[in-house]
Amino acid sequence: MEEIENSDVDTSDNPETMILQASRESTRILDEAKRRNTVLRLVGGLAIHLHCTEHSFCDRRYGDIDFVGLSSQYESIVEVMKEVGYIENSNMTISTGGSRLLFEKPGFTDHIDVFLDHIDIEHEVDLKDRLDIEKDTISVSDLLLIKLTITRLNEKDIRDIIAMVKDLQIGQDDSAGTINTTYIAELCAKSWGLQHDVTGSVRRTLDILPSYAFSENIRSEVVTKLEALQSAILMYPKSLRWKLRALFGEKIPWRREIETAGVALETVDN
Repeated sequence: MEEIENSDVDTSDNPETMILQASRESTRILDEAKRRNTVLRLVGGLAIHLHCTEHSFCDRRYGDIDFVGLSSQYESIVEVMKEVGYIENSNMTISTGGSRLLFEKPGFTDHIDVFLDHIDIEHEVDLKDRLDIEKDTISVSDLLLIKLTITRLNEKDIRDIIAMVKDLQIGQDDSAGTINTTYIAELCAKSWGLQHDVTGSVRRTLDILPSYAFSENIRSEVVTKLEALQSAILMYPKSLRWKLRALFGEKIPWRREIETAGVALETVDN
């Protein structure tokens, strides 16, 4: 088994130190996964950090590290984590029906979450066939989409959304580093509830954007990109089923409540 680096036990609360530690640990895990031909992709704040150019805007403490993998590679994922010093929490595996794995390291409070095939927080995002778009993370389109499904956005969530939109290009395909507005719009066209919450998060981000000290050029660029995404979502053709569901609006439930979902994801908690 690979020897655990001394940096793993540094308990400093300095954001730069915590980011460095989390990055080193995630690299160890990703390298071991590649060695075993096992698909693992980062999700959450640390994944967003890898795609940002102005890190100070979205820096914070990254303790827990989250990944997405394939259910078909369950045994291999367990072996990868075992090799880098983590033990599977079998109670979590059983309680989630094998859709989420939790790995812990003896003597450490931080842990590793591995979501299999999809992430189901307030809305389900199916990732099984989308883990080959980026090298080490899920696609930036999915990173942004997952953030936009959070209905109780905190400042860190808002900063992550702005950072991605500001630092990445938008387009209509799944090229690496490109936010695919067509992909997001197509998913929203399949679910009234998803569109309701995603467009709500876009509006909230636009409302809060002026409170940040950006130059007028940068602020205008972010607004233009967010409005382009919003327009793509609203203009995408809707099915009759979507239109019928829209008639009921908020009169019937349209999302899972976080309190009852039984899922803790860094993108929600931090």
